Amino acid sequence: MEAARGRTGETVPADYFRRLYRKDADPWGFASSEYERSKYRATLAALPRLRYTSGLELGCSIGVFTAMLARRCASLRAVDCSPEAVRAAQLRCSSLAHVWVEECDLAKSFPRGRYDLVTICEIGYYFAPRDLARICDDIAAVLAQAGDLVLVHWTPPVEGHAQTADDVHATFINDERFAVAVSRRTQQYRLDVLSKK
Repeated sequence: MEAARGRTGETVPADYFRRLYRKDADPWGFASSEYERSKYRATLAALPRLRYTSGLELGCSIGVFTAMLARRCASLRAVDCSPEAVRAAQLRCSSLAHVWVEECDLAKSFPRGRYDLVTICEIGYYFAPRDLARICDDIAAVLAQAGDLVLVHWTPPVEGHAQTADDVHATFINDERFAVAVSRRTQQYRLDVLSKK
């Protein structure tokens, strides 16, 4: 049914992504897509600070954006649920001693630590509202006061997504623990940077 497109309400299991990366090392073309390169540049340009002490990237995939973001962070922790993607990201970032890439299924656990930058890009809509609400709580717990939270998501509805991009961003924007610092929308994606109050 068209009304349900992009809103199944059910978290996409980690095994889906594990199988996907076993079949295709770069299923979304992160390493070759001009769209992705342009979006990455826009994301980095939207960061309110030139440098961050400690960053956390949720859903790093094969580490293309990780390697770019690493230039802005004194230390960067990146996680993904696919072991194949994690190995590719580790290899891509192997010369960056301040970058750690680890396997983590966000539907079941969340990285501990303290960060002044957290990014959640192109993964929020894979989580059911209840799971995303928990992830929002987890982010609020690890993000330092006045720390920045970056959200970037593809806006056209996609069959099989648990939520739309707007649903995802609304979860964080409507949370009183965050304040919107930057908000941009293109025909293909929306980008919001929030600050922890």
